[in-house]
Amino acid sequence: MEKIISIVKKSEQENIDREYWNNATIEERFMEFKIIFNNYIALCYGTDPGFQRVLRIVKQERS
Repeated sequence: MEKIISIVKKSEQENIDREYWNNATIEERFMEFKIIFNNYIALCYGTDPGFQRVLRIVKQERS
């Protein structure tokens, strides 16, 4: 993705954002969603998202 910096009026920003997302590919949208989702999880839970690990200790009877 090419990074472009431009100065626009606040009133024009919504139209520019809508145009950007309408022209973005599915892959670009998905990658942005993952970034936003990971930031949300880190903000709410203080950790990175991942699989929860469960450890179970079982005592076995000796034969």
